[in-house]
Amino acid sequence: MISVSRQPRDLILWFRPEVVETVTWAGDPTKVRELGPNGERLTPRKSFEVWQQEVRGHAAPWTAAEIRAAIDLRVALLEMIVNRVDAAARERDRLRDQERLLMAELDHRVKNVLANVQALVRQSSRNAGSVRDYVRSLEARIVAMGKAHSLLTESRWRSVSLQSLIEEELEQFSRSGIAMRGPAILLTPKAALVLSLAVHELATNASKYGALSVEGGKVVISWQQTDDGGMELRWIETGGPTVRKPHRRGFGSTLIERALAIETSGEAHIEFLATGVQCVVSLPQSSLIDL
Repeated sequence: MISVSRQPRDLILWFRPEVVETVTWAGDPTKVRELGPNGERLTPRKSFEVWQQEVRGHAAPWTAAEIRAAIDLRVALLEMIVNRVDAAARERDRLRDQERLLMAELDHRVKNVLANVQALVRQSSRNAGSVRDYVRSLEARIVAMGKAHSLLTESRWRSVSLQSLIEEELEQFSRSGIAMRGPAILLTPKAALVLSLAVHELATNASKYGALSVEGGKVVISWQQTDDGGMELRWIETGGPTVRKPHRRGFGSTLIERALAIETSGEAHIEFLATGVQCVVSLPQSSLIDL
């Protein structure tokens, strides 16, 4: 028996194979003595014949070499146990650090989301013609943010596919007049959230006043990577009503142009051409994640 730990008490027991022996006795040792004419005697005389007994439940004694081997095995087991305990402790520390990091990241994201919602509430109210319009526009913008958040959650907030993001934001609009093309591109969480709002604003404007508001209107969305490692996205509308340049900048245009610049250091340019709205969005390399 070898002890390998104190708490809890762990022991290793070795069991040697049984050695069966036959012992020869000068007569049956269990023979009963009987009282006869000549006094107390063992009778009959054949009681002194050779009597053999099979002995079980014994094993050969441990040799010095076997004892040394057992001690070496104990040392090896203790080393393995210590390594396992050390590895478990390191894993617990890693999980603790990861939990602290996740909590800090969650705190940062919640504050960021609340700040974005606050900005949407404030800016939407300034441009709303009525309470009903205000509620509808605010709700739509929050839903757009929620869709981007859902995509980010699926990837554990690592990245979002640009095409998946655009498809998700355009899901509620008629897809018959929408064409998309471009290579596979992954966006960072911050870039995905801002771009989701930009796509939502463009699509909403197109469905109310632009190419998606009439039969036969077309929207072509294309994107490509640039030589500096960034990305350029183009939104081009054709076949819709004649576009007139607005007299003042709406919240949608402001959101597209300023938010992208503030959040990603990117750029966005919107042109209100008579043939249709065109928008070019440029994102730097820092907004993309390598595939």
